[in-house]
Amino acid sequence: RSLVQEVHLVDSSLAMQSLQKARLQPLAEEYNWTMEWCDSIDSISRDPSKFTMLVAHEFFDALPFHLLEVTARYYHWIYCSGY
Repeated sequence: RSLVQEVHLVDSSLAMQSLQKARLQPLAEEYNWTMEWCDSIDSISRDPSKFTMLVAHEFFDALPFHLLEVTARYYHWIYCSGY
């Protein structure tokens, strides 16, 4: 039995929700997960008796970050922005 019981996806785009359902619903059925789509994070039901793990994909993709490249000869500091 899977430790995952419920999966809540947040996406304000109905078109993306539809694509996600088409791709993920077979997996949810295979592992007996309950899947729910919401248009806002505030719409996710809260249950203090359940462990919740929040994973944000595009949010982290858009953040700028610093990368330190280390080679045998030098250190090189690289700044990457979202744009």
